[in-house]
Amino acid sequence: SVTVARMEVPCCGGLEQAARTALARSGKDVPFSVATISTHGELL
Repeated sequence: SVTVARMEVPCCGGLEQAARTALARSGKDVPFSVATISTHGELL
């Protein structure tokens, strides 16, 4: 599985998109999830 940890701020969206693109290009059926962290360090 692939889990991306990212902050809630817009500039971190590129990391999530890059991971999604790489997974799609791999052609593999792998579970994908995103853990979003607030600017205060809390898991959303």
